[in-house]
This record gives sequence, C-alpha cells and structure tokens, in this order.
Amino acid sequence: MGAPAPDEDETRVVLEAGPEKLVLMANEFHATAGEDLFGDVTRVLKQWTTGGNVKFLAPQQSISTRGLNCVFVQRQDGDKQTDEARLIESSFVKNTDGTVQYLAIYLNPAASQEWTNLAPIAHAILNSVEAGTKLSLGERKIEIDPWLGLSTTMPPHMMTAMQNGPDFKVLRCFQLRELGSPTSSLSIYVGFHPDFHPSAESQRVPGTVLGQKIEWRHEDRDLVHSMETLVRLPERQDAFVHIQAVSSDLASLKDLERVAEALSISNKAAPAYQPLEKARALWMQGKSREAVADNDKVLQTDPKNIDALFGQAESYCQLKDYRSAIATYTKILELEPDKESVLKERAISYSNFGEYEKALDDCNRAIAHEMNDSGLFALRGEMHEKLRIYQAAVADYAAAIRVSSGSDRDINLVNRARCYQVLGEYRQAIADCTKSLAHWQTADAYDERAKNYVLTGRKDLARLDRFAAQHIRAHTLTDGGPAFKAASAPKNKIVLPTEFLGSWDVVESSVVMHAEPKFKESAEKLFQKKRTSVWTILGNSKTGYFVSSTQGFKVALAIDKLDNMAAYVICESRWRMQ
Repeated sequence: MGAPAPDEDETRVVLEAGPEKLVLMANEFHATAGEDLFGDVTRVLKQWTTGGNVKFLAPQQSISTRGLNCVFVQRQDGDKQTDEARLIESSFVKNTDGTVQYLAIYLNPAASQEWTNLAPIAHAILNSVEAGTKLSLGERKIEIDPWLGLSTTMPPHMMTAMQNGPDFKVLRCFQLRELGSPTSSLSIYVGFHPDFHPSAESQRVPGTVLGQKIEWRHEDRDLVHSMETLVRLPERQDAFVHIQAVSSDLASLKDLERVAEALSISNKAAPAYQPLEKARALWMQGKSREAVADNDKVLQTDPKNIDALFGQAESYCQLKDYRSAIATYTKILELEPDKESVLKERAISYSNFGEYEKALDDCNRAIAHEMNDSGLFALRGEMHEKLRIYQAAVADYAAAIRVSSGSDRDINLVNRARCYQVLGEYRQAIADCTKSLAHWQTADAYDERAKNYVLTGRKDLARLDRFAAQHIRAHTLTDGGPAFKAASAPKNKIVLPTEFLGSWDVVESSVVMHAEPKFKESAEKLFQKKRTSVWTILGNSKTGYFVSSTQGFKVALAIDKLDNMAAYVICESRWRMQ
C-alpha cells in the first residue's frame, strides 16, 4: 500500500506466479472512519451479513507493522472446500488521511487443501500495509478527457476514479461519507457509444450542462434517488456525455448535479477540434459538405496532407461528385505512386463516372502490387464485364474465388455464372450457381440458374428456381427497406424521439438472411448470425436519419411509423428497433 494511489478504485493482484493460489483485492471505500474504527467495522459487517449466508468470526483490531490502524476479519467457514474462490482474511485499513480501504485475500479452488499453510501468509501480507499517498480532497479541477478538452471542477470531500476504455472515459465521483453510510455517486461517461435508456416512468426536469438546455430524467426507487441525462458535445456532435447520479438523499443529489453543471470545454484547441478530426467526424455523420470545408482548411496550409486528401476524396464520393473524387485520388497518387488502396478507390470512382477503361487500368496497376485482394479481382472482372470482354471477366472472377471465402466467394461464383451464360457455357453457369446456393441461398443465384436451366431445356427446374427467388424477394430487404445505400438519407416527416438518437448496444442474431445482389455486402455486415456491436443513430427529420455501427457500415433509415417506443423502418417485411 506504499505505492501511489491508482486511478481505479479496485485493484486485483496475483500474489504467486504459475497457478494462482492467493489473490488480493484492494477496494476504495470512499469513506472515512472516526476514532472507533472497530465499532464502525462491526456495523458494516452487520449490514453485510443481514439476510445472507456469509458469517464472520469476531473481528480483531490491531496496528499493522507499518503503524496503520487495522481491523482483521475472517469468514466463519473459510477453510471449507468449494469450487469457488474463498475469502481467507480481509482487513479494513484506516489511512493517515482518515479514509478507509478494504483489502481481501482469496484462496483459489485449486489451492483449497493448502488453507492451513496459506492462511498465515495471507495474514502477514495484510499486516504489512503502509500508508500511501494522501488524497487531495480540496476543491480542484479534474481533466476528464484531454483529447476532447473536457474538464470539471470537483468540490471538497469528493473522491474520484477514472476508467479508461478503448474509445471512452468514465469519471466516477463519490461523496466522502462515514463508513457504513449510504453512497452518493456520480458517473460521467465521455465517448461515442453511450448506453442511455431512461425509464418511461422517469420524471423530466430541465437543466443546463455544457451551456446547453437539457432534460434530466429523475427516478425514485426503493428510497434511492437517481437522475441521468445525455448531452452532445457542442463542437463534436458525434461525441456524447452521459451523466448518471445516485444518492439516498436529495441534498446530496443536488451536490452531484452541481458537479455536472461545472462541466466545460476548457481547451477549445484540443485535438478533437482540429479541422482534420472534425472533418472525419462530419463525414461519419453524413455531413460531407461540411467535411470538405474542414479538410480544405488543412489543405490550405498543408496541400500534401495525405489524410486530408483521402478524407476529401471520401467526402466527394459520398456526395457523388466523382469527378472531384478522381482528381483528389490523383493528387494522392502523385505523392504515393501505385498505392493499391488509392488505385482501387479511384477505379471505383472511374466506374461510377462511366469511364470503365480508366477503371480497368487502375485495377491492373493495383493488382500488380497486390495479388491477394479478392475485391480487386472482382472489380476488374466487373470492368471487363461492362466492356464485354467476358473471357477476361471469367478469369478475374475465378481469381477472386480462389482468394475469397464466405459470401464474397458466393457472390463471385454468381458473377462468373453470369459471364458463362453470355459465352454459352450454360452447364458451367449452372454449376457455379449451385455451388453458391449450397452456402448462401439468394434470389440472384436462383434467377441466374433458372435462366441457364431454360437455355438447356430444363424448364421444370427453372420454374422451381424462379419460385424460390420470388419467395426470397418477398422476405428480403429491398430499395424500399432500410435503404442499403451510401447516398443521402431519405427525408422523413416522422420525427424520431430523442431517446432513439445516440448509441445502442445491439445483440444481432438471424437464422437466414437474403438481400438483393447490390445490397448483399452491406446486408451481410448488418445482419450476421451472432454478433454484438454498437449502432449509432443520428440525423433529423429534415436531413434524414442514418445508422452506423462499430462494424464499419453506414446506411440511411426511412422511418415508416412510430408505435409507442418502437420505430418501424420501411421494408417489405418490417423490422423494428425497440
């Protein structure tokens, strides 16, 4: 305990290498003890054992070998063998600043027969604690997220702990209390995927956070008061602040609200507000014109900035301004010649612009540097097909099939079958469609095989395939559905409630999925058989709504109707988000 205080309020330490025998858990109680530590601990143990099966031996008060006041506690049945980790001994430690920490040493099941030998070692470890860094509990400024420049002012007698995630931060604040009294806590989540689902019964109370008018959602349950709200950062509409406060008394809840009201963007020059970062965020929100403007700011002072140029090209593609996209990709290639990923993107832009020969040239250059990209071979096959060079298209799709798997392979089999049909190789086309359908039953594959069955005189089988294709299309996502298009979102007269906007933890599951050919890739990403991801819904009724996910897709949403707290998206078979 002589080490500096950690950010987290709970620490786990394995005390032996190899098979874990002893594990020490150190917890911050966010509480102070008076002169009678023994009496305070006795009251806490009574709370812990009320209505439970856990029983403790009489606590023993002592002074540790390093001079700290401690109360040691053992379980009554601690030496009982079990399949779960067992508490050997724990200690309530009063630090020199009056705060209390709780240390507990557990015995793992594999070492349960060594209880007699390990119990004295556990006690010796607990008895060796010494004072760590004293806490600073005066009024102070807390920097929550330097990247976003977000901070708050912490009043006296508030303890904090920071949780750092991969793309989020959570500041947890605790009012210092007497040991054994109820906790009052505040959590401030800063990130891109908040979990905000207030109860429909919660009371709406106006407030102000980050200079914005907001609604607190208040709820009282089992003598506990809680409040929460969700706020977008003013200069980064893709970033959220989710605030939750819990207390057993309203006065403490009001104190926690003041901490939330003290939130501010203390550094407006933080990295998140630099033009390049803002441009990327705007592009993710579908605001490509604004993204172009921010990328321009970077390019005015640094015209060779690759990230800004690439972001500019992506924005032009989203705007369907393929001429500008091509010009921008060309600038990148002047700086980084033969960069495969840029050649591929320029080829797609050339194709969208109808310049198939130039797209083919870019594919050839890219493939010369990257021979294992199935997408490149498929793209070149598509260009050969558009140019009616079908033998070359067959060869390209064959190469794509060799280096692809899953749905990509199945799509390329159907693509090759389409070329085989034009070349009069109907049996080869039927074989490719059959291979594809063995893994993924799609209307396109059935239709393609039906055409070739007709050309080989097998009209009975063609009729069955057409029926299968019609059945799939009757239960598939189409242009009228959630619109698997990268273009603009359809405008909706229906306004989604604010509860729908923001980020959702989504458990995705499906038994079978069908989609029209041009939507296959996007649909497969959206509806995998088993996957957990985060969906973020943004937009408004004027510009339209979008949904994007951590898996990398972004599609437009067309809202059909609202029914209580369910929103229906237009498609042939309606699906709903709830």
